[in-house]
Amino acid sequence: MTLQTEFEFTLPKGYVDKDGNLHRKGVMRLATAMDEIAPLRGTDILLALAGGPPTIAIPDLHRAVEAIQPRIVIPMHYQTGKVRLNIRPVDDFLAAYPAERIERHDSPTLDVRRETLPRETKIVVLRHAR
Repeated sequence: MTLQTEFEFTLPKGYVDKDGNLHRKGVMRLATAMDEIAPLRGTDILLALAGGPPTIAIPDLHRAVEAIQPRIVIPMHYQTGKVRLNIRPVDDFLAAYPAERIERHDSPTLDVRRETLPRETKIVVLRHAR
């Protein structure tokens, strides 16, 4: 399966730079391009933008997690009862993972030591602090 990572676009009104030049066309590149993911392999803890667009689509985030293979994933930037943004709740991200790989903590903090890191990727949902 090939993942498209670059998309051409045309701005409806354009952008005027400091020299007065109008720019309307460009190429947007996804943060899931392999040359950007490869250096992250071996990361112990990944803070994941789990609310979907406008940051990263949830399926793309799942692919990134699989490619990076962190020991712990901490979802962040998702819809809660206290935050009113047009983003998805954390359960939409968690739906792709088996229950035994998910831990929910009743704290906004996590104490991690190298010797206690899990062997397989674990998703750790912290209590939202705000």
